[in-house]
Amino acid sequence: MCSVCQDGHPAGDRRQPIVFASGLLLIVACVQTPADELNTAPAGTGRTGADYLSQVPPGTTPVRFAPDNIKPDGSDYPVPRGPYFGQSPPGMTPEVFATGIVSGDTYFEHSSPSFSPDGRAVYWSVLTVHNGRRDEKIMFTELRDSGWTKPQVAPFNKEHHGGGLAFSPDGKLLYFYSARPFHRDEDGFTENIWALELDGGKHSEPFKLDSVISSHEHSERSPSFSSNGTMYFDRGRAGTIDIYRAKHINGQYQEPEKLGAEVNTSASEYAPCIAPDESFLVFSRFVDDESGKSVKLYVSFKRADGSWTKARCLGDKLPLCNRARFPGLSPDGKYLFFCAHKDGRPDVYWVDARVLDELKPDELK
Repeated sequence: MCSVCQDGHPAGDRRQPIVFASGLLLIVACVQTPADELNTAPAGTGRTGADYLSQVPPGTTPVRFAPDNIKPDGSDYPVPRGPYFGQSPPGMTPEVFATGIVSGDTYFEHSSPSFSPDGRAVYWSVLTVHNGRRDEKIMFTELRDSGWTKPQVAPFNKEHHGGGLAFSPDGKLLYFYSARPFHRDEDGFTENIWALELDGGKHSEPFKLDSVISSHEHSERSPSFSSNGTMYFDRGRAGTIDIYRAKHINGQYQEPEKLGAEVNTSASEYAPCIAPDESFLVFSRFVDDESGKSVKLYVSFKRADGSWTKARCLGDKLPLCNRARFPGLSPDGKYLFFCAHKDGRPDVYWVDARVLDELKPDELK
């Protein structure tokens, strides 16, 4: 399993993306590369070199990325208006979200969109390749009187790898994972959770969360918050990733606790998405099935006593979720977002979150 794209070809099947000229970066389906050439990782990437240069599942449609804007010259950028870029809300069948803006040929999406509580700012991350080296960039756009601004690379992310974004419940802080400045040990780079303050669309200098959350021994990624400030996140190394939560009491995060066997297994679970009231948790899990190794979405529901139900695969109701990851929720909790591959193409999808009720155990209905 590729520990970077977290989907598709096995990690032992060494592959390398190719960059084409023309001023644009082109991410192509990974091609075979001798293992001895894959011995370094990009600075600040948070992965070891051999796994980190495995990029895109075979058969994926090549996608282009212009480093600063989603269009090379911006001349044909359509200015969308209204909530969710003017797109009509989905029903119980997933639909591609924001084609040509968040989803489209200009990106290889690497997260669901994270909306500010008022819905007027959106952040997400994309994979890029430059000079044969992979990076992850954070994109953002804001809704103004004239419509949504043209997506740009976030100013705090132009020089650093980053992703896994989440707003604090009050919208004053933006959290993300990054490897700035990185620690280097025998296992490679570690990613930790960082945050910055937001004030009128301006970003403060990012700061790393203290050692209760951001450790040196592991990588911590993909924060998600309940309305009371409890943080859910993943922690570990490739192949041994689990989901944790840390309560926020008197302005301080408490010692994280690893969720139980209903959620965490001998496989790797990552990219948690917690409901605002903590009534359910959606997350990604590596699995082995008849098609080989893949990533699927799972959901677990919280009982009245605080325990969790055994996680069920969303693919039981939504086949598209049998090859999907990076779940997210709209600020009001009405819509579920996720990244999925369909017909060899990666896109961000959204669906009415009530579809999760169909996976709820009878004891909770």
